[in-house]
Amino acid sequence: MDICPSILNFELLSNYASILNTPPVFAVYLFGKVLEWVNSHGGLEAMEEQSKRKSELLYTTIDGSSGFYQNSVPVRNRSRTNVPIRLKNGDEGLEEEFLREAEEKGMYQLKGHSLVGGIRVSLYNAVSYEDLLILIDFM
Repeated sequence: MDICPSILNFELLSNYASILNTPPVFAVYLFGKVLEWVNSHGGLEAMEEQSKRKSELLYTTIDGSSGFYQNSVPVRNRSRTNVPIRLKNGDEGLEEEFLREAEEKGMYQLKGHSLVGGIRVSLYNAVSYEDLLILIDFM
């Protein structure tokens, strides 16, 4: 096919002994390692359950803070992975203090997106429930 990218064109790959375009072998290797890790931790079902459990705990903490921590995303649209938080109606000084103290305690990369500010907690699969408990205790 004329519109098929060369990396997906098996006829071309066959004609050129697969050296027409080198696949991203390191990325493929790492992907395999991630899949092994996921499988060793209970598979996709366990990852989904852990994701729900972590996000529910964080949102419960935010929603139960009497407005100190705020998340303006409607409940039906909330992410299980990235949770934006503002402190006391977007008090930037307080948010900077939060970020500084969090870093002093070994919690990094909590600063919110440059366009919206605040704090952003990422609950990726490699972030354990115990890691989240450390953040919750800090909050």
